[in-house]
Amino acid sequence: MRLPEDLTVEGVRDSLAWRLGYAGPCVFSLLQVFLLLFVYRYESPLFYILNDDTETARRALEKIYPDEEDVTQVLDEVLGNQKSMSGESIIGSLYDTYKRAFWIGLLIPAIQQLTGINALMFYAPVIFSAGGKRDAGLVRVLTLITMIDNFVFTLVSAFISDKLGRKKLFIYGSLGCGISLLMAAVGASNPSTGKEMQTFDWIFAISLYVFVAFFGLSHGPAW
Repeated sequence: MRLPEDLTVEGVRDSLAWRLGYAGPCVFSLLQVFLLLFVYRYESPLFYILNDDTETARRALEKIYPDEEDVTQVLDEVLGNQKSMSGESIIGSLYDTYKRAFWIGLLIPAIQQLTGINALMFYAPVIFSAGGKRDAGLVRVLTLITMIDNFVFTLVSAFISDKLGRKKLFIYGSLGCGISLLMAAVGASNPSTGKEMQTFDWIFAISLYVFVAFFGLSHGPAW
């Protein structure tokens, strides 16, 4: 998608390009609503079982497992699990069983967001434009490099994570993200005021690219 020529606040505000970026996902939202209303119209099987509607639960399971000739065994397992736990103890029992996995699954996405990656990816044109003073063509190139950087290193991680170890990647990736952000702070401490990038500007930009690379190798993939 083409960035606006004028990267000042007024120029970005009046541009149509960023609005299209937000409007695009509406298509998938509407598709999801259509599918839920007309293709798969059921709640979860457990919902129907908890509401004493076993027959509808069976039909929902038949939708989920279309290759199963008889879903009776699956239904019996769900009914057995539900009967073995009272309504008050379901959450407690699940938490006791999966407590470690629960906190890992909660904290890793939280840390992923707290790295600040979304601010960089969403506002890269504004960050690199230095308040609209920098050349728009250069800003496009710098922003494109950010996106390619994220894509490439996330793809690399998918191939090496199981070979090197996810925990090791996560530790070294987090360390790399922290150091590169410190370097970015150094680069941002003395920005240039003209259209051309100076030494500190390049330190800032390269540090952000290193940060994105470490993020892609560690936090970026779906854990």
